Amino acid sequence: MSSSYESFVCVVDDNAGVREALSTLLNVHGIPTQTFATPQEFLDTFDASKCCCLVLDERLPGMTGLQLLDRIPGRGEFPVFMITGHGDARMIAEAQEKGVIKCFQKPFGGNELVSSIQQAICR
Repeated sequence: MSSSYESFVCVVDDNAGVREALSTLLNVHGIPTQTFATPQEFLDTFDASKCCCLVLDERLPGMTGLQLLDRIPGRGEFPVFMITGHGDARMIAEAQEKGVIKCFQKPFGGNELVSSIQQAICR
């Protein structure tokens, strides 16, 4: 698949169905992805030079998405979007303090996520 992007969107979600759906959705729009089932899998293979954007679930095995943000080397170099089925005002405020561009509450519209990612990558 040809793409105008030089790197890929990293998707971290422990739900295989969500990972697959997000990967398919983004790939259909010409946005390559790399998916990770756990925070540790992501950290073990993470390459900041290849990640143009991060889509991150808040509830993950071993640590929260917000905790993972604190452990990512070069974190400020790419936009982050959070997806959650359990977001509250406090969690959303903390995510924004950590630089998360937008939190998407499950279920969310795929087109809105794609549009947000495209805009963030083009900046």
